[in-house]
Amino acid sequence: MKSYFPLPLLMLLISAVFSCDYVDPEDFREGSTVLVSKWDIDSSFINQDSVQPAMVLLEEYTGQFCGNCPGAARKAIKLDSVYGKKMHVMAIHAGYFSEPQNNPNGSDFRCLAGNYLDSKFKVSETIPKGLINRGRFGGSRTSLLASTAWEGKITEVLNRPPTDFTLYLNAFFDVPSQQFYAISHLKFRNPVVDSLQIELFLVEDSIVNWQLDYGAAVQQVPNYIHRHVLRDGFSPVGGSESAGLPPFATGKISTGRWVLNRREEVLRKNCKVIAVVSRVSDDEIIQAVEGKIIDR
Repeated sequence: MKSYFPLPLLMLLISAVFSCDYVDPEDFREGSTVLVSKWDIDSSFINQDSVQPAMVLLEEYTGQFCGNCPGAARKAIKLDSVYGKKMHVMAIHAGYFSEPQNNPNGSDFRCLAGNYLDSKFKVSETIPKGLINRGRFGGSRTSLLASTAWEGKITEVLNRPPTDFTLYLNAFFDVPSQQFYAISHLKFRNPVVDSLQIELFLVEDSIVNWQLDYGAAVQQVPNYIHRHVLRDGFSPVGGSESAGLPPFATGKISTGRWVLNRREEVLRKNCKVIAVVSRVSDDEIIQAVEGKIIDR
């Protein structure tokens, strides 16, 4: 069974990872096992003028002991098939209904990143609920949305004008070190005055495991297929999740490098990386892109 840090220590560690200033990408954290040569890629694509339409991230909060959650998951899968590349799904297991003592086989899909996000937005207290780009949609705080409201908010986000920047993502897996790593480039097409944050997440699809499902003939399903499961967040190498100090001028490029050790239970072939850019002032996600992982 996986053990977790006490919440004060967890928040201290999260703060240490997520709060330092962004630095030049040629710098890297001392002691990192990722070698500089691994970061060499053909970045000529940055010179292209690419207008990137708005895309959506659905953060679906769930748990293996939440019998109503599979119904919401089926809604997320349906929406994913409808909107295709315009939409990304990330299932976050956190809170009481995800604790291993609440399911027969003791499996645990929680992770540090998911626990942190849940402590911030407090969604697991009311699951099945989800966030659409962490938007407030006219309210004073991030909207915790039932699955019946997801499609309307997705349409609202997709109807917004293109973003003032283009987010590029290259993701890799280093077989010898068993590390996932990624390179993000944020290129500004128009001036931006907001403070921005970049986050990268590892998502694993089609995990076969136990699930309570009130919509199934036999409610305790031993071979339920868990889709789009958040496995953890990437750590920034030699920097932070900040895109730099605003304002951002037209043509500015903010580059980040990211790394995450593969846990033993994570099946590499079913993984992908999701990168998001959000406003620091209200946490709303402005852009979300998905990257296929290439072995190196």
